Amino acid sequence: IIIPRVEDLNAGFSWASSEGNNFEVVDTDASIETPNGTYSSCVLLQQLEGEGLYIRSYLKRGIGIVAISFVMAGEETLQSYLVESR
Repeated sequence: IIIPRVEDLNAGFSWASSEGNNFEVVDTDASIETPNGTYSSCVLLQQLEGEGLYIRSYLKRGIGIVAISFVMAGEETLQSYLVESR
């Protein structure tokens, strides 16, 4: 994922990568619960992957991506998450 400047990460901001993927900042204060704990105050990025399929990435300042989920037919499923942060 190519992420724009932090100053641009406001809800509703969108951009296209050089590969043609479209991203949108959905929320700047999102929370996600994972088996490793709950992360709050995350930036939530959403990418349209196909008809009705979205990939969501949760980014926590100072850590990076803490979780990735898929959303299909309105149902979100956690796919991967941060196991340990240093």
